[in-house]
Amino acid sequence: MKTVYPDAYTFRQETNVPGEYSAGRHYHLIITINSEDPQLSAVSLVRRRQIFRDNLLAIVKKHHRDFLSSLDPPLEIPDHKVLRWHAGFSTDSVPAVEAAPLPAPPFGTYVYVIGLAINTVEVSLLHVATFMPLRREV
Repeated sequence: MKTVYPDAYTFRQETNVPGEYSAGRHYHLIITINSEDPQLSAVSLVRRRQIFRDNLLAIVKKHHRDFLSSLDPPLEIPDHKVLRWHAGFSTDSVPAVEAAPLPAPPFGTYVYVIGLAINTVEVSLLHVATFMPLRREV
């Protein structure tokens, strides 16, 4: 998600998250929605989905353009004129979108991500968090 639509969410590490009652200093990955519409109406959700779809399609079109340029003789067709994929282009061969790095907590601390506690030193799963508060900034 962060690679395809980087402006959709804000990612940051925080300590002392409300609702967390653990001793010690634990960091939590906080994901907030970036939206002009604080209520997230149906119109804004459809707009966000369309932006995500367009960005994902642009990635596939880049791989299609690379494929066309590798043919003998090379084909050069502007993206806006492409109506369908070349018969020899397999969309299944398009590599997976690379994951964008998330903000990391300071070295040697614990971070809670989607209910799992991960030690950043050992990089191992320790336990399932019993309470993961949902947080949304308005």
